[in-house]
Amino acid sequence: MNICPVSHLPITASPQWQAVHHEAGYTTAFKLIGSNIIYNEYITEREDITLDYLDHDVFATIVKDLDLVNIPPCNIVNAEHVRELSYRYKQDYIDFAYNLGGSLKMVIIYNMSPSLQPVLETISAIAPERLPVRCAGSYSDAIRMAMECIGNHEDTNEKTTKVLDDEQELIDYRKEFLSGIARMSWLKLFQHPVRIPEADHQLYPFLKSLEILQEDLFQRQLDHRRQVMDLKKSYERNIEEKSLLLKAQQVMNQQMEEMLKKEQSNLRSQIAAKEIELTRISTAISEKTTRLSELCRQFKELDIAPERKKEMVGSCEELIMHESGVRSGREGNVNPVDSRFLSELQRSHPDLNQRELRICLLIRNNLNTREISSSLGVSPRGVESIRYRLHKKLGLNKHCSIKNYLQNRAAPGSPSPGKAS
Repeated sequence: MNICPVSHLPITASPQWQAVHHEAGYTTAFKLIGSNIIYNEYITEREDITLDYLDHDVFATIVKDLDLVNIPPCNIVNAEHVRELSYRYKQDYIDFAYNLGGSLKMVIIYNMSPSLQPVLETISAIAPERLPVRCAGSYSDAIRMAMECIGNHEDTNEKTTKVLDDEQELIDYRKEFLSGIARMSWLKLFQHPVRIPEADHQLYPFLKSLEILQEDLFQRQLDHRRQVMDLKKSYERNIEEKSLLLKAQQVMNQQMEEMLKKEQSNLRSQIAAKEIELTRISTAISEKTTRLSELCRQFKELDIAPERKKEMVGSCEELIMHESGVRSGREGNVNPVDSRFLSELQRSHPDLNQRELRICLLIRNNLNTREISSSLGVSPRGVESIRYRLHKKLGLNKHCSIKNYLQNRAAPGSPSPGKAS
C-alpha cells in the first residue's frame, strides 16, 4: 500500500475510479488519501490538455463506495498539463457545485498554470459559499490545507475572511465582478442583480459596466427570441400559403382531368356517330350501285334502237360512277366488295342497325376486339356486348362463330346460320 509522504496516510486506488477521455487525450484517475481526502490527477502523454467535461459520475461512485455521503471529504486536484477548461466543463462544474457540492468540504487545486488562474478565480467567485475553492502552490501545501480543513470543524471561511474591512470590500466586489461574468457567459443569466458600490468607489466603473452589459445582453436575448418567433410565424404562414396553393392546384388538376375525360368521351361518341352515319350512307350507296348495275344489265338486254340503248346505258353508267365517287369521298376504305357484302347482309338480316352492320364488316375484315373498339370509339367490353347480341340476331348457334359466318357468306355453298362452321 502506498503512503502519502506528507500526511503519512494510506493511499487507496481502484481501476473503477478512472475515466478515459479519448477525444481530449487524457484519463482522470482518482485516489483516496486516508479516509476523507479524494485526490485526482490527469494522466496524459500530451504537454497541454483541455478538460472537456466533469467526471461527476465517477466521483459519485467513489463517494457511494466509501460511504462518504454524510462525511464530506476534501478534493485535491493536480492541474498539471491542464491549460484550458471547455465551455461544457465550466457548466458541469457550476451544476455540480450547486447540486452535488454538499458532498465536498473544499476543493484545493495545485500545479495550476498562469493561464488557468483567472478561470479558477471566476469559478471560485460563482461557486456557493458551502464549497470554497482554494489554490495551493504544491502538493505539500494542498495536503496541509486539506488536513487543516478536515481538522477544523468550525466555519472554514472564518479564518480566511478575518482581514481589514477595506481589503474585504475589494475582495467582495472582485468576487461580484467575476461571478457576474460567469453567470452571463456560462449560465446565460442576465437578470441577476449586481451589487454596485458608491459612485466614488474605485471599482464603480467596472461593476456599473457589468450591470450595463448584463442589461444589454438581456435585451439582446429578448430581441433574439422575438426574431425567432417572427421567423417561426413567417415560416408557418408560408407553409400555410403553400399548402393552400397546393390544394387549389390539386383541385384544378382534378377538374381539368374530369374535363379532359368528358371531352374524350364526347369525341369518342362523335366518332362513333360519324362511323354509324358513314356505314349507313355507304350501305345506301352500295344498294343504289347494285340496283343501277342490275338496271344497266337489263338495258343492255333490251331489244331497242342501238342509239337509244347506248344513251340509256351511258346514263346508267354515269350514275354508277357518280355514286361510287360519293362513296369513295365519304369512306375510302369501303370497296365494292364490302358494299355488296353490307347490302346482302342487310337484306338477309333487316333488323341489324347501322352500328351492327359496321361491326360485322370490321369482323369480316379480321379486326380484333381492341381494333374495333378504337375504330368505333366504344370500349372493348361494349364491343363484346354488341358481338353477343349479334350472335343472337344472326341466328347462330353456340358452336358457330360470327367471323366464320360472315366470311363464308360470299363463298359458294356458305353454311346457313344454324350450321357450325
